[in-house]
Amino acid sequence: MVVKHDWFSIWSAMLYWSNVSPLSYIPLKLSVMLFGTSEFVLRLSSAMWGWLAIGAVYRLSRSLTNDATSLLATALVAFSPFTIWYARDARAYGMYLFFSALTLWAFLRAERGRGWVAYIFHSALWYITHYLSALYTFALIAYTLTQMRTQPLLFRRLLLAQLPAAVPVAIWIAAFISTRQGIAGMAWIPTVTLLTPLQTLLNFFSGDATNWTPLMIIGIILIVAVMIVGARSTSSVTPLLLCYLILPIATAWLFSLRKPSYVDRYFEPTILPVMLLTAMVLMKLPRSW
Repeated sequence: MVVKHDWFSIWSAMLYWSNVSPLSYIPLKLSVMLFGTSEFVLRLSSAMWGWLAIGAVYRLSRSLTNDATSLLATALVAFSPFTIWYARDARAYGMYLFFSALTLWAFLRAERGRGWVAYIFHSALWYITHYLSALYTFALIAYTLTQMRTQPLLFRRLLLAQLPAAVPVAIWIAAFISTRQGIAGMAWIPTVTLLTPLQTLLNFFSGDATNWTPLMIIGIILIVAVMIVGARSTSSVTPLLLCYLILPIATAWLFSLRKPSYVDRYFEPTILPVMLLTAMVLMKLPRSW
């Protein structure tokens, strides 16, 4: 679509397919115009955003914890087979991870009284990168409700910030509705099971584990144990990380019981709290280990 068509044809095609978010196609089209249509060029845009995401993850991690832990968390994200897999794919997932890290970082700045402009800007771009980013905003809203006693205005300010942040994606959705096209078919998505969320967590560390093996079971037990230990941490950032980890996946899983729509790559932002909690636990181990 990007290779052979002009801008108008690209926009028309994206409006036809309701499950396509538009932003990632702009740098992809520009890279094709500048460097050609080879497979390398088609994957280059996603890879570039994947590289930029490493810096964004470090900035986020550094705002949450000390330098050593943030370096470890960034390394875990950077070398995750899951993030490498989708950073090489000619899709929006490198950009998706980049803006997810920046949006969460901007929210932390806003929570600490440094203004909401950066959060609104990054959220607006994030929303038109991938529709499922809305689930992570839901997680942030849930987190602010847990902080009502200590930060009574945070919930209201976050909701108000959504008004300008949602304008670009609202315009895009209105344009889609105006075409009167049906929702794109998702019959290819398998039904969920009780183990589906656990398999997602395992895939963050393994890439794409599909067939159950004893090693997979051991891996899931270890990951769950690390998440539980991390959840029991007295760190002030733990409630935020848990909301970001649990609520988007749980919400999508429950919805998928009615209409299958759960795909691992949709939850790439969840790798941020998973790796941060993992790094926090690993840094508590004896140095001799």
